[in-house]
Amino acid sequence: MVAYGVNPRVAGHFDLLAIEDSLDPMSFQFCFPLHLGMAACGIEPGPDWQAPENLHNPGVVAFAKKVRMFPEKKVLQAVYDEVGNEPKPVKRIPTFLEVTTNDGRTFKDYREFAKGDPWDSGTRLTDEELNEKFRVYTKKILSTKQIEALIDTIYELEKVANVRTLADLLVLER
Repeated sequence: MVAYGVNPRVAGHFDLLAIEDSLDPMSFQFCFPLHLGMAACGIEPGPDWQAPENLHNPGVVAFAKKVRMFPEKKVLQAVYDEVGNEPKPVKRIPTFLEVTTNDGRTFKDYREFAKGDPWDSGTRLTDEELNEKFRVYTKKILSTKQIEALIDTIYELEKVANVRTLADLLVLER
């Protein structure tokens, strides 16, 4: 079983739908158990998570059904300590995760920031990580040559005299 701790104010709101009701790309965005199922089944984060064959993968669905959300008061307190009752963005989103394996072993982890979160220097993506994420998200629609040219052009954008140079790199090759 996998359990994750969330702000008590949202516990119950995001897990009301049955897993089977979250197997479309829009609902999937809000179904953390399915995200964990994708990761557990080794499916690379990115566009492949939206592919129907992955959304309906029996292994992903079975794993997702083992995930449980629980209210964690420490999360609520951490958010309140940061912003109080002010209507401003919350930077820290503490997350608790506990995994119990079939043989009874338990693994726990806690994070205050997600990987890629810009609020913390320890989780901020490096340029190479950003480049790799761009490659993952574009590899099925752009050629490797286009992808690399776009990366190079974006890093030198201030030297681009005409935006058409950038737009031309986005034209799908036939």
